[in-house]
Amino acid sequence: QYATAIEASSDYNTDAWSAVQAIGAPSHSGCAQGLAGSWAPLPPDTQTHTLTLDFGALVFAEGVRVWEHANPASASGFVKRVDVIDEQGTMHLVWQGTDTTVCGDVLDVRWERTSFLTQRVRLTTQTSFDAWEYVDAVQLVGQSSACIDGPRAPPPSPPPPCVSGSE
Repeated sequence: QYATAIEASSDYNTDAWSAVQAIGAPSHSGCAQGLAGSWAPLPPDTQTHTLTLDFGALVFAEGVRVWEHANPASASGFVKRVDVIDEQGTMHLVWQGTDTTVCGDVLDVRWERTSFLTQRVRLTTQTSFDAWEYVDAVQLVGQSSACIDGPRAPPPSPPPPCVSGSE
């Protein structure tokens, strides 16, 4: 499922590069360097920025996919941290590391399925030099059920009742 609502630590502007541009399915393919339609933070700097995304439906989360672009293109690979937020509002770190995507790639981050339901994810981004990071779309991967083995076989039939008889 793709994000249905979003909050950002900052927006480049209130239109073409605002946080709402990262709602829904990706709007670009390939490296969309300098093209409107993705979220970008206000300053092109090396500070951390955050996007908090709501996906509308509760799932046991096991991953996210982030469609990335950057200006300049060499600034891609900027996601540094992923937190999931439980129903009580507590953030849980599920991934922190080095994002090695190039402009136009999809960062596919996986973790062990959460033991709690969530519909919110927070991304922390940071470029390694003064640049704009662009997030075109984010998809939450998970299941609405805690079942991990797929459909379960029905329980075995109970033994037939004891029949008393004379013989």
